Amino acid sequence: MAIEVNAMFKVCIAVLTFMALALAFTDNSFGKNRRDTATPPALPICSVLAKAAEYEGKEVTVGLTYYLNIEGGIGGGPECPHENVGLRNAPDFTESKRIRKAWGKNGKHGTVYLVVRGTFTVCREDGCFVGMYWAPYRIEVREDLFLRPVQSDPN
Repeated sequence: MAIEVNAMFKVCIAVLTFMALALAFTDNSFGKNRRDTATPPALPICSVLAKAAEYEGKEVTVGLTYYLNIEGGIGGGPECPHENVGLRNAPDFTESKRIRKAWGKNGKHGTVYLVVRGTFTVCREDGCFVGMYWAPYRIEVREDLFLRPVQSDPN
């Protein structure tokens, strides 16, 4: 009987050792490389611009197409192509490492679909300059929530 217990103990120790080694050498990034492709809920920028007076000074979460080039960046939407929105980081801006990494992959200049949370402002005569562009509206961005590169149309 003592021999059977001793043999069982050795088997248990061997199995536990094997499991510990397997865990030690296993990649612990399981699930970390999964792409989070779900777009967070956001108002289309054109809906906000259509009711600009109602949203003045209020916090909004909007989705917009953001065009960034050497002169600056400007936002807009496909339903309102002639309306422009400037984005500026608010003093309490919270940077997301995931979004910063996505910006890096997209390159310095390009077009992205961006979801941001911030305060919407209708610009007055003093204007809202973004680089070399004047925009009639501005969003003081508190947080970038989502970024996806937009493929340009080759035609």
